Amino acid sequence: MRLFAFLILLASPISALAAPTQASLPIPEDLARKVVAHYAEIVHASYSDALSDAVSLDVAIRALVKKPSEASLASAREAWKRARVSYAHTEVFRFYGGPIDDPEKGPEGLINAWPLDEAYIDYVEGQSNAGLINRPQEFKKIDEALVVSLNEKNGEKNISTGYHAIEFLLWGQDLRLDTAGQRPASDYQKGKGANAERRARYLELLSKLLVKHLRSLRDEWTPATKGNYADKLKSESLDESLRKIYTGVIGLSIDEMAGERLTVPLEMNDQENEQSCFSDTTLRDAASNQEGIRSVYFGSYKNIQGPGLHELGLAVDAKLAASSMRSVETATARIAAIADKALDRILASKKKNDAERSAVNATISAFEAQARAVAATGLKMGLVLNIQ
Repeated sequence: MRLFAFLILLASPISALAAPTQASLPIPEDLARKVVAHYAEIVHASYSDALSDAVSLDVAIRALVKKPSEASLASAREAWKRARVSYAHTEVFRFYGGPIDDPEKGPEGLINAWPLDEAYIDYVEGQSNAGLINRPQEFKKIDEALVVSLNEKNGEKNISTGYHAIEFLLWGQDLRLDTAGQRPASDYQKGKGANAERRARYLELLSKLLVKHLRSLRDEWTPATKGNYADKLKSESLDESLRKIYTGVIGLSIDEMAGERLTVPLEMNDQENEQSCFSDTTLRDAASNQEGIRSVYFGSYKNIQGPGLHELGLAVDAKLAASSMRSVETATARIAAIADKALDRILASKKKNDAERSAVNATISAFEAQARAVAATGLKMGLVLNIQ
């Protein structure tokens, strides 16, 4: 977590309280247990959809590699966009040491690390021999062990796996403001693109690895499976399980969405700090992140309905709950209004009064307010909600 986001949180009215005993929670225990169980159900359904769309992406990538053309490349790009939206919906399940970001074995860094240094993977403008793809003498065999070992090997920008590595291999560098990256399909055609076969092998490998990691996450949340994470979450103390649920919402809202994904690129005016910079879908990703927060807050995901954080809030303090709900709706409306915009074009304007920059700043403020309002209800409940 970047320091500025933590300072924002410290400067807010939110502060940590002493950890309560389970019996001290000022909410009906039956309701709290239903919220936790329903949360686990939503997590499982969300990861199941992310996995399904990753499998579809894998199919599209295999079709591209088998018969490279502008049509098969376009199909793979569309499949990536769908898969990315599904995964973005799951990011609210992070930030508390769960299966996705367990300190020892969580695959988040292999799935979603960014920003990446393009030249670590493949050629870039002015460097035709850059990247592990174009260094066959040094990296003779491209396999899972190699790409996993290289991920973040010498720094956080040395990304070799995950959604954004796949994104770069599908779009290439984004060098223009009027369009996303324009990598040609010939990059995968034997005899036309330099190291085309190695590039194809690498892309297929990354897709297969993504499916593998998402399957493991889905399995950790599969209902009625003894010993998996969902089982453990429902078995531990209510104050601890609820702390985790609130922490996911707050961490995604204030640190990631308000901070890393919007404030950093906006203040630095640099699309290299934009999350999905090759496909120009950063703001759409953020809108899906917000939909994930809504799912947890309202207990609603597609045809799955049940109690969420709002019901808990109503049981604690109706006024705080109403304020919290308004903040969620405001943040949802703010990001929805700009979700179809390309962030790199907004970054190109450095005028402080630019209407689109102002809209992004208003969205940042809405995400921060959302985090504080949701946290206020949890704190009133007696939960410890430090974000570190």
